[in-house]
Amino acid sequence: PINRVDLGPGLREYPLTIPAGVLVAGRYRISMAYAYHHRPSDVRNSEDERSLAVGWDSIRLDDAKDPGEPRADAGAGELFVPFGTEVAFYLDLKDGSRMHCKGLEASHAPGALEVWWAVDGQQDRPVATLEAADRAIEVALPIGFAGPTRIALRAVGSGRGNDAGVAVGMPTVYGPERTDSDEGRTETAGVPDPVSAAPPNVIIYLVDTLRTDRLGCYGHGLPVSPHIDEFASEGVLFEHVVAQSSWTKPAVVSILSGLGPLTHGVNGRRDRVPDSITTLAELLQGSGFRTAAFASNAYITEKAGFAQGFDDFEFGHARSHAVTDKVVAWLDAMPGAEPFFLYVHTIDPHAPYEPAQPYRERFASTVTVPAVGTFDHIRAIGRKEIEASDALVADMLALYDAEVAENDHAFGILMDRLRELDVYDETLIVFLSDHGEEFREHGVFGHGWDLYREVVDVPMIVRPPGGAGARRVETTVQHIDVVPTVLEAVGAEAPGWVEGESLWPFMVGEGSTEIGTRAAATYMDYEGREGIAISHDGWKLIEPLSEGFTPGPELYRRDGDPGEETNLTHEYPVRTGFLQAVARRQVLDRIAAAAEEMPGFDHDTRRALEALGYLR
Repeated sequence: PINRVDLGPGLREYPLTIPAGVLVAGRYRISMAYAYHHRPSDVRNSEDERSLAVGWDSIRLDDAKDPGEPRADAGAGELFVPFGTEVAFYLDLKDGSRMHCKGLEASHAPGALEVWWAVDGQQDRPVATLEAADRAIEVALPIGFAGPTRIALRAVGSGRGNDAGVAVGMPTVYGPERTDSDEGRTETAGVPDPVSAAPPNVIIYLVDTLRTDRLGCYGHGLPVSPHIDEFASEGVLFEHVVAQSSWTKPAVVSILSGLGPLTHGVNGRRDRVPDSITTLAELLQGSGFRTAAFASNAYITEKAGFAQGFDDFEFGHARSHAVTDKVVAWLDAMPGAEPFFLYVHTIDPHAPYEPAQPYRERFASTVTVPAVGTFDHIRAIGRKEIEASDALVADMLALYDAEVAENDHAFGILMDRLRELDVYDETLIVFLSDHGEEFREHGVFGHGWDLYREVVDVPMIVRPPGGAGARRVETTVQHIDVVPTVLEAVGAEAPGWVEGESLWPFMVGEGSTEIGTRAAATYMDYEGREGIAISHDGWKLIEPLSEGFTPGPELYRRDGDPGEETNLTHEYPVRTGFLQAVARRQVLDRIAAAAEEMPGFDHDTRRALEALGYLR
């Protein structure tokens, strides 16, 4: 504690003196604790439920000397650190890593460069103090630790001003396996061998808004998904699949292009898939596949650009059995001389939760109020006209389960028809969801609002031709992995712009060590709410990119906190900083294609969007 202040009403200025004894070189966090707080709704007519105490207009540090900003000269390969400042890097290191630089030069005054090292749970500690030298310098980093690390370069000296500091030549961190002979070496990727002379058919079957935890093969206790569970017993089930967004349009573009939302740029409701993006359908069409898509979500339309590469494309707001009837009719009319690619997008269990009567009677018979699950009812909950009690959440989940069961039955009909046509074992089938659904876990219902686990963890099961047995994979995978997986399965090389990695090694029982080291990024920018989540090595960071998305960064340990309830940012500042650096790089490196905006929704699309609750 350094000070206590009694605050008065209105806008005032409060000077706070920081004792000289606590001012030492290093990092600071100033915390302000308040004797009490209120929710605006408690003291006036307001829907604001935040706990608030003080609104700060600005915070100013007086008598602090500004030494200037660190700067980098990419052409000269030089980093300049002014005296009295530090530059910190968050890196995921291997045990025994080393820092190397090509030389040091102090400008305008004697000085040195201090190298500091920090990991979670330990105090920052100095590793080395480097004097000026015109030769290469190497610093051994502490051994006995691997993982996210904070390495800070501090310039210490008596000089002041923008030109007084230490110039560092090419500061670089190498892993322990690096040798001098590695410098300048490049790796070339080989072209995958075709899996067979005749490529398999390909089906991507997407169930809109399907949560992972409502399927039996993912641990649900109710028998709502017998056909999907049977399918999983013949394929490869991925236990941790990260969706690239928490709502349909950007997620589906990622599935069909192999690009993340920050690259493809299709993140708005009226955004159109630009012609500059090459889709999986176009790639397979160019390889001789007959291509067709049947979609039931009104965002996945020809007008929105999703018909690229499809010989046949049909959108219709319909339930899963009606979609299956159309797909079966298309299969029955296929001449059979060429391989086919089918994209099937079913809409149940998307809200409103209104399952057909047989499924309602079996799985939601306890729901006695007919209005529960309708959009009028869901909107009334959002307006707080109806209390979102535990009993109400249970009713809505029961209706949701009934819709999962309805979609499961339709999926089973399609699989049976593939067997009858003798193409089931000749087809690569990818079963997945675009995103999940929230049932008040973090205070809201629906999706497209935030990036918590219930909306961005999705199921994905891949059955290669001939089946693979019941195989489960713990490695984190992503939507963007679908395109390279399909291409390797049909014997084609993934274009260099594809951001995902092929999961085909898991299909043949080889696994993949490289995939497990990647960070998975989930991004959303929906109606001004923007945020990014990074999943890596059993951890997840949610970083707000717009005001009000979350109060601040949130760090969760996935295994120990499956509900993402305990924010660990303060307990693990280095892990937080490392994942924030990953998120920052994702955002700053975005190379989004110029997504076109549709002039407006036509009558049929607008009605379908209204039926899904997107428009009123």
